[in-house]
This record gives sequence, structure tokens and C-alpha cells, in this order.
Amino acid sequence: MYTDYKGDFTDEYTTIIGVPVSTLDEIPNGLIGREFKSENFQKFTAKGEMPKAVLDTWIDIWQRDSELDRKYSYDFEVY
Repeated sequence: MYTDYKGDFTDEYTTIIGVPVSTLDEIPNGLIGREFKSENFQKFTAKGEMPKAVLDTWIDIWQRDSELDRKYSYDFEVY
């Protein structure tokens, strides 16, 4: 997840590696729990040699930033 954007993709943000859970009631020591509201997302699929394929996909997204009208609340990747 990419979240806590200070501005757009050119500014600071927080990166979280995690897994979906059904509850945040019991968070193991040393880990954090975050809840994100449902949003409407556009899906992008990276194909090709990794990790270049992921970078190329993000470059495409960044170049289309104004067209996509991104909210900068959070973005996520699924591998």
C-alpha cells in the first residue's frame, strides 16, 4: 500500500507491506494495523520481466496522472 501522501506521486508517502485481515482486534507486537475505506480503483496489470514491468506500469500511471484524477488517499499492488 502507498498512503499518507504529502502531495502527489512526486512527494513523500508511506509504504506498507501487509495482508488483508478480518479484524484489527489482535495486532502482533511490532506490527501495525490500518483500515482503509473502500474506493473505486482502476486496475493496471504489469506484464513482462520483473521488476521492470512494475516500474513501466507506474511510469504509465504517473504520465496519465491528471487524466486519471487520482485522489492520493491510497494505492495498492497485489502480487
